[in-house]
Amino acid sequence: MPKAKKASDTAWEFLRKNPDYISDWRHFGTMPAIKNDTRPFNIYEQHPSDQSAEKWGLFAFQAPMASPESATPFWSIAPTLEAEVVHGSQPSLLPMLREVGAKITGLLLLNGNIILKVGHDATTVQVRIKDAKAFDKTSGLFLRLPLDLRLPVRLTRSMDLWKIAAGEQFKKVENLTIRTMTSFSSFLMASSTAKATAR
Repeated sequence: MPKAKKASDTAWEFLRKNPDYISDWRHFGTMPAIKNDTRPFNIYEQHPSDQSAEKWGLFAFQAPMASPESATPFWSIAPTLEAEVVHGSQPSLLPMLREVGAKITGLLLLNGNIILKVGHDATTVQVRIKDAKAFDKTSGLFLRLPLDLRLPVRLTRSMDLWKIAAGEQFKKVENLTIRTMTSFSSFLMASSTAKATAR
């Protein structure tokens, strides 16, 4: 059975062949360098010139010759969860992710935050972590889900991260979480419609 293709891989296949992107990469791009870091996953650094990659939906330029298998694009247009570090979390997040064979990479942003990209099978989740220096193999994450019309997307992404990290245990809470998401999404949409009608 062929391996399912990630949406981000398909997007990268198109972008890396775009002549305008290639031109911008040659003009602005820097090769993503791995930061010398003690954490148990590769961390790349965002450079000032990478800000020009924003128009392509990226946090940093990626060399066009990189195949989907070897590329590590960090998408600024992808739904990205917001998180803060929790110390002394049990179980810790990184060991859980390693145990299920997830691929973990990070991008250190100019403002000191880190974008953590977690991939497993056909699912990829991005998380923006504040206080990135404090995030290590003993840490957990506290996800922040603002109450807005993008909440269903944020909840779905948080479910994806939990599904990757928890593996088989995820099935025990999946149906309850889906029901909660559906109910809350319906409530938000009804509230939004009522406000629009009242104007």
